[in-house]
Amino acid sequence: MILDGNELADVLVQHLKSDIDTGVKDGWHKPRLVIFTVEPTDEIKSFIRSKQRLAEKIGAEVEVIEYDVAPRYIEFANRVA
Repeated sequence: MILDGNELADVLVQHLKSDIDTGVKDGWHKPRLVIFTVEPTDEIKSFIRSKQRLAEKIGAEVEVIEYDVAPRYIEFANRVA
């Protein structure tokens, strides 16, 4: 049995989008993806962009937080809270 990965991914994306749309209509909050990264390389930035596109496609909110240097724990914890 051969599976078409792209076709399967499209079905999953449509299912997630439908579930999220229904949930939002029922009063739920949109899902939110927050990505933290420190000194991202071009490859990492590309990976993050692909995650952003997919999250936006299914109706999720996305925020990317980039640090030039690793944050101190308290700074990171305050940002997450």
